[in-house]
Amino acid sequence: MTTRLGRGDLGGKRPGRSDGGSTDPDSLIDLVRRSLEAVTAPRFFETERGFQGDFAANLRGLVASSLSLAKDCIIESEYQKSLKTHRTAIRPDVVVHIPTVLTGNRTADNFLAIELKLRATAADAQSDFESLDTLMDALEYETAAFINISSDRTHADVYRGGYPDRIHCFAIEQTKYGTRVRCEQPGHAKRR
Repeated sequence: MTTRLGRGDLGGKRPGRSDGGSTDPDSLIDLVRRSLEAVTAPRFFETERGFQGDFAANLRGLVASSLSLAKDCIIESEYQKSLKTHRTAIRPDVVVHIPTVLTGNRTADNFLAIELKLRATAADAQSDFESLDTLMDALEYETAAFINISSDRTHADVYRGGYPDRIHCFAIEQTKYGTRVRCEQPGHAKRR
């Protein structure tokens, strides 16, 4: 059973698992970081869709081998959101969840929503942050990530939403030394 919690208030619990268990958001964020670090081909840093494909494949492999996640958990590119059935029409780039067809509950088992942007401006990031907040409200995602591709800016400093403790902001870029990944959370980010 899922408990509806207010914005930013987890009451010591994480919403989501229909089997009564919990998913550790820190473990999921670690899997995201590792998946990002595995994206190394220069071509994937040229387009958002190309990057998304390689990143999602990396994440899929890591989630499949993770013992802490439910066996029915999948990584999916979302295209089917509708206002009538999902309470939002926002389509995140990638989600980690157990599909509703298995649980019967659209707000259960929504572990992670991810938005990606190629060289995002602060305004681009703010728009994606608003989308992530809406998804966390409407579908009770446990945590969310914003990934800024081909940039050193996480844009965590521009987040103004209600979930600063549940949003993780990444910047990934290629340097002459290899792939560099930064992660910050709103409230902990350095202002530029």
